[in-house]
Amino acid sequence: YDPSECDGGEGHFWKKYARAHTVCWECGGGHLPGSELRGRERLHLQRSLQGWEQALHYMTNATDPKCWSECALVSQRLGDYETAANVLGKLIQSFPDNPNSASISIYASSVLAQLQHYEQAVMYMHHALITGAPPPLTNLHLMFFMSRLHEKWARSKNPNFDPPPLNALDQAEAGYTRCFEFEEERGGVMFRTDWAVGGSKGWINSTSTWKQMGDA
Repeated sequence: YDPSECDGGEGHFWKKYARAHTVCWECGGGHLPGSELRGRERLHLQRSLQGWEQALHYMTNATDPKCWSECALVSQRLGDYETAANVLGKLIQSFPDNPNSASISIYASSVLAQLQHYEQAVMYMHHALITGAPPPLTNLHLMFFMSRLHEKWARSKNPNFDPPPLNALDQAEAGYTRCFEFEEERGGVMFRTDWAVGGSKGWINSTSTWKQMGDA
């Protein structure tokens, strides 16, 4: 028995402290004018992160996947994508049976893509595909996202990262084509009629397709 882990203990306090500052940030940081408001908003995120760093020293919080996820989100909101990615990586590795594993993997993949760590981003998106898309997403969305990651990786010119595989763009195009075929099978005659002229290329380059995937 450790009283610090219970309601009213230090571990409980730091979790509540972190969440309270997150709520303050989400509510606008208080009624302050102009630039003062923006500074106050960032202060709440900084205090929230400090709270999570303390809270995660306590077993009850450290064994709760939600606490790690909330900590990563605060880091992302502060613009610290590296820390957010590291926290999410620990979360995925430490809780392989987490029922929200697919959602966390997609989240980690998007953060890593922002950092141009495309190899890891692809790995986490693949993990989400194997686990199964979390509603309201479908495996179609994840296949499309995976193709997009391969495309961005193929077109990346950043010399600070490992070069993409030679077939990265081919993998992207093959993935987009599979998405089209999936939609074609699901949409039937009406879908094939709409895209009789443009085919898969027209579908991939259509703004309506990108809106559909982006809205997801």
